[in-house]
Amino acid sequence: MLSLVAVLAIVLTLQQGPRLGWPIWLFGGLALGMVGLVVFIWLQRRAQRHGQDALVPLKLFRIRNFRWGAISVSTLGFAVYSMNLPIMLYLQLGAGLSAQMAGLLILPQAIVSVVTAPILGRLTDRLPPGRISTCGFGAMMASMALFAILMSTEVPLGWLLIPLVLQGAANAMSWSANSAISMRGLPADLVGAGSGVYNTARQVGAVIGAAALGAVMQIGLQYTGFSQAMGLSLVLHVLVLGLGFLAVSRFRPERDDPAAGNW
Repeated sequence: MLSLVAVLAIVLTLQQGPRLGWPIWLFGGLALGMVGLVVFIWLQRRAQRHGQDALVPLKLFRIRNFRWGAISVSTLGFAVYSMNLPIMLYLQLGAGLSAQMAGLLILPQAIVSVVTAPILGRLTDRLPPGRISTCGFGAMMASMALFAILMSTEVPLGWLLIPLVLQGAANAMSWSANSAISMRGLPADLVGAGSGVYNTARQVGAVIGAAALGAVMQIGLQYTGFSQAMGLSLVLHVLVLGLGFLAVSRFRPERDDPAAGNW
């Protein structure tokens, strides 16, 4: 319950801030959310010290690849789950496409992802940890940056196929590789808790990402045109994915992590 209240306070601040004009009391809610997260972590640590089962076993984060994987998947959730909102708004309200045509235009992204995912999945186990993930995060940052530039400058829609194809390949390189590397080094008694924490990190990232993107879009509309506001909002995703890129670059083989599998 405490973690839910903390996340709710943070999301409420991001969603309502632009509409309400960022009053002081709203920042109080943000501070309350941050304090709630700190208290939640303290309670989990206290439970472990007293031999009780913690909802989030903090010893999970002593395992290097899981720690960095949880961070990186939260940035993936932040960016990927909300990116289509400004893109679809731009295609329909900015470029004048129907909903059906806008959906067809982004179809290559899904096709590329489905075709390349099995191939890249097999390569994940053959290459050093993080190689595929690093390429995926780099490609995703490039695709978001291209969307921001091309949408802001209102180029012909055919040019959007470049970042769409790149985003499809980036999805294939990022999701499965990140999950495999993060989870395969966990000891058997932590696999269940690790899976829950990993998926929660993804979902919390998605919720905060949607709220933050909405705030950035609203602020952009106050100072720029519609197309520019939609395009430049994706710069936020480039910055957040940069944190994910740094995280996956820290992946190492399990044999180099004395914490993995030794509990």
